[in-house]
Amino acid sequence: MDRQVFIEEQTPEGSKTKLWRFSIMVSVIISILFAIFIILQLLLNIKLANNPLSGLGLLISGLILWFLVYLVLKIKMITTVSKKHLEIRFIGIPFIKRVPLASIHKLEKLNFKAFQTYGGYGIRYSSHMGWAYLMNDSDGVLIYLRDKAKPILIGSQKADELSLALSQ
Repeated sequence: MDRQVFIEEQTPEGSKTKLWRFSIMVSVIISILFAIFIILQLLLNIKLANNPLSGLGLLISGLILWFLVYLVLKIKMITTVSKKHLEIRFIGIPFIKRVPLASIHKLEKLNFKAFQTYGGYGIRYSSHMGWAYLMNDSDGVLIYLRDKAKPILIGSQKADELSLALSQ
């Protein structure tokens, strides 16, 4: 097993952005409203529309909604560099990106704004910039690969350390 040279965990709330706080607030409000709808329809037998969801449909919809809110609240990006490869994971999304260190041609530190450059956070693609893995607005490392025309951007609160680990 590869020994880890660098590891970083990032969460959206780490940036304390207004957008992140707003999304949490909206998610909580929608969840509370959905809970009220379930109580009114299932327990008090008050219909909220002419053709409401069945009780089972309402419960399943509520569980799906709460699961999605849970994922939003728990998502995090883990960037790991070992002796052989770079690995990017998003906890909450079944995704792992592995890049062999031998395929890295060039590194470049970059300061960016996620919405201006890539249209948001998460796993992003830009036709002119390539793939990006972003959790916050911050510094990042552009990774140019030998076999790819466009670089990969890894957002990092520790871009200097990440760049150093990738270059060793």
